[in-house]
Amino acid sequence: RQLRTQVPRVQEQFIPEWSYLKELRKQHKAYKGKQADYYDASHWVSERPDLGVGSEVWVTNLDDKREPTRGVVSSQAEMPRSYVVHTPSGPLRRNSQHLKPVPEERTAPEEPIPENGQPPRVPVSTNTNQLPSVRSPVLT
Repeated sequence: RQLRTQVPRVQEQFIPEWSYLKELRKQHKAYKGKQADYYDASHWVSERPDLGVGSEVWVTNLDDKREPTRGVVSSQAEMPRSYVVHTPSGPLRRNSQHLKPVPEERTAPEEPIPENGQPPRVPVSTNTNQLPSVRSPVLT
């Protein structure tokens, strides 16, 4: 800054000599980190998955809020977090906020089918001695 005095000074005299400066900066950094964590938690901030070329996504249409449209990501747009998506109605540029990845379909593991075509039987315990007897209280 411009000094208001004409008395010359050496630049080294303007460097602060605080004994607790390193500790203050460390505490300030921790405080800012905690503040960012609280903000992110209260605003439901989460990292979005990076959509690669060829990924299938659900596109929420801004005009028609009833049904999302299925599309395929063709490229990343010039704007950050934006993608060019090919849909049945044509190519669209959408922000990743409006794109939801289509979950991969999971198939149930196939169990071997017995030769007779019937499902395998589960053995049922016939021992009733293991069950405790429950009697209703006698009211007199």
